[in-house]
Amino acid sequence: MIVSINLLPYREARRLKKANLIIASWGATALATAGILFLVHLQFTGHLDDLEAQSRANEATIADLDQKLGEVKNIRELKKFIETKLKIIDELKQTRNLPVRIIDEVVRALPEKGWLKELQIQDRTLKLGGMAQSNAVVANFMNNLSASPFISNVKLGQVSLNTAKDKVKTFNLESTFAPPKPPEEADNHKDKPIDLHAKGKP
Repeated sequence: MIVSINLLPYREARRLKKANLIIASWGATALATAGILFLVHLQFTGHLDDLEAQSRANEATIADLDQKLGEVKNIRELKKFIETKLKIIDELKQTRNLPVRIIDEVVRALPEKGWLKELQIQDRTLKLGGMAQSNAVVANFMNNLSASPFISNVKLGQVSLNTAKDKVKTFNLESTFAPPKPPEEADNHKDKPIDLHAKGKP
């Protein structure tokens, strides 16, 4: 007696079961992958949010620093402006009575045997004309003027013999004047003593 068994349904069931297991495995893998991707997305989204917040904080800090730097710049410009004004006021104070002081310095510097006939003050230039009994008196006068802290660059225009005045010398001088310089600067620009005889003047 021959018995026939149809194994097709069993094999088909095994294939279906195996296929279901594969599909379930794929589904689980897909869900796990999706979960991982979602977590990674959340992590990166949070990191980007932190970066954006830090960027906004940095921009606010930079804006605050720019404002403070602008205020410092304005303060420096205001300070420079005030210092310039104070310097101008100080110069005006020094030069207000300068011509009177220059005349006083000239009178003090004039030797006993010298006489002035002319005194001109124009801008910062002083022009003098007068008579002296000798070249030595003229040289002494020039040295006295050069010793003044207000007068510098004393130059001799000419010395000539005035026969109509008992052979006295007629001279012309020119110099510059200004408020006194600081001591160290004044020492560096101090005029040397003048000797008219050494220069071969008549």
